[in-house]
Order: sequence, then C-alpha cells, then structure tokens
Amino acid sequence: MNQKPKERKSAVAQDASVEEAWFRLLQNKDDSIETTFCYKLFELRIFDEMLFQELCADMENVLQYFPIEIDRLKTLVWIISCTFRSVFSHYDKTDLFTIENFDNNIAARWGADYCDRFRYLLDLTFSILIAKCSD
Repeated sequence: MNQKPKERKSAVAQDASVEEAWFRLLQNKDDSIETTFCYKLFELRIFDEMLFQELCADMENVLQYFPIEIDRLKTLVWIISCTFRSVFSHYDKTDLFTIENFDNNIAARWGADYCDRFRYLLDLTFSILIAKCSD
C-alpha cells in the first residue's frame, strides 16, 4: 500500500473518536473480550473481516495524533505481529493452528490488500517509535 502518512495532528486536536478508537484497540489486547478481532482470531480461529477493517481504521485514526505513549504503540505492534503470526501459522503445514473461515476469498483479500495495509500500519508505528526514541 503506497500511502503517504497523513499529517500528524497535535494532541490538542484529539477528540472523543480518537479516545474511543484507543479504547477499542486496547480491548484487543485482552484475550477475554469476546467482541474483539483478536479474541475471534486467537481464541475462536475466525478471521472477522468487518472487525479487521474496524481495527485498521482505528489504528489509522490514532496514528494521526501525537504524542502517543510508548505502551500504546507497543499494543499496536503486538496486535499486528500476533495477527501476522496467526496467518503465517495457518499456512504452515507443520503448525496445528488454522483459521476456520480463511477460505480462498479471504486469502485473496489478505494477499491483495489486508497484508499491505497491516504492513503500512506497522511501518508507521515503528516510524513513530523510532522518532520517539531519538527525542
């Protein structure tokens, strides 16, 4: 995905939608919250495309604002890396983990869009982390 990072906005510009997005993102780190993308993927082995789209939109929303606490950035890295690991495990014939609904249609969208979108979000997150560490 060849998107240019949006101009980042100051913390003063944050509004309720950003805090709500952070709330939903932080819920994904809790494997016991059954309404999250991560719960469905890790516990139920279901790739919920609607929740995935919402997750990405929330990440895109929060990454426009600064400053962002390092722990919150680590949460984004955790979500992305665990999702990648789940998809890779699904394709690994020696791994017992499979995503029950990861059919050819979802796989095609993963290869054509979802993977690139997640890579972009990971790159943006790391860019912010690196900038934060060099301050």
